[in-house]
Amino acid sequence: MPSKLQQTWSPQQLLHMLSNTQARDKDGWKQTPLVASSTKDIGPQDRDSIVIWLSQVNSQFNFHPETYFLA
Repeated sequence: MPSKLQQTWSPQQLLHMLSNTQARDKDGWKQTPLVASSTKDIGPQDRDSIVIWLSQVNSQFNFHPETYFLA
C-alpha cells in the first residue's frame, strides 16, 4: 500500500480538496471596516514629502510609469 506522500489523486479528488480548503479559508478571513482616523489632516507639506518618496521608490525599483501615477 503506498504511503500518503506517494498517493496519487484524480483531478476530481484534487478539485474537491481544493474547494473544501478554499471554503474553510474564506470563512477565516473577515473584512476589517475602515475607521476614520482622529489624527490631523494631511497638509500640503506632508503630501509633497510623500510624492517625493514615491518618486524615489519608483526610480529605485524601476516600476512602470503607470504604477507611479496610480499610487
